[in-house]
Amino acid sequence: FHSSLRLDCGHIGLNIIRMYVFDQAGNYDYCEVTIEVQDPNKVCPNSLTIQGKLTTVSNKALSNVEVQLQRNNPSSSTLAYTDANGIYAFNTVSSNIHYLVKPVKNQDFVNGVSGQDIVMIQRHNLGQENLNSAYRTIAADANNNGFVTAADITEIRKLILGVISKYQNNNSWRFVPMAHQFADPNKPASYPETIGFNPISKNEMNTNFYAIKIGDVSGDASVNGSTSSA
Repeated sequence: FHSSLRLDCGHIGLNIIRMYVFDQAGNYDYCEVTIEVQDPNKVCPNSLTIQGKLTTVSNKALSNVEVQLQRNNPSSSTLAYTDANGIYAFNTVSSNIHYLVKPVKNQDFVNGVSGQDIVMIQRHNLGQENLNSAYRTIAADANNNGFVTAADITEIRKLILGVISKYQNNNSWRFVPMAHQFADPNKPASYPETIGFNPISKNEMNTNFYAIKIGDVSGDASVNGSTSSA
């Protein structure tokens, strides 16, 4: 914990900060507040830039997706949002600081999820037609246990029928760095979902992620809206 917090040019933008309150017995609680740091007088020196894009494997751009830039010393999280081309940018990044980039999109779970996806998973499990793609396998693993099984079909079917409104142990979208190489595309049990710079020392203009809609094995989800299930 810090009794005070110093924000610098590397914090320009929206920053999510935890504020703690303690009582005399040592009990505590916290809330998250958002602090916006501005530079209206342009006093900050030239800074580094972290820029990237979010697209599906089929190159569909995701707009208005939250991207977090997390840093330590002090701990904070600055937010940016992708534009119509799926591009986001942090233009006031301080050098020699440890940063972590993390995209987040966790709503509209049923978007793109349909009976066709269930059929594709069934055929995969029966050995009739392999998914043959790490990204499809990640999409099929609805219960997020690292395997594609009948349990995933059950989870997806419940979502389509409205029995559940979201997955019990998974997000709506997952993001994998484009540069990541899977050792076994058919068994992507673990994979990175952030890109880190430890520390950053130059402009990073290719901090790109593939976006994967969980449950949408066929890849027909609307990237910026909803599609009906059937």
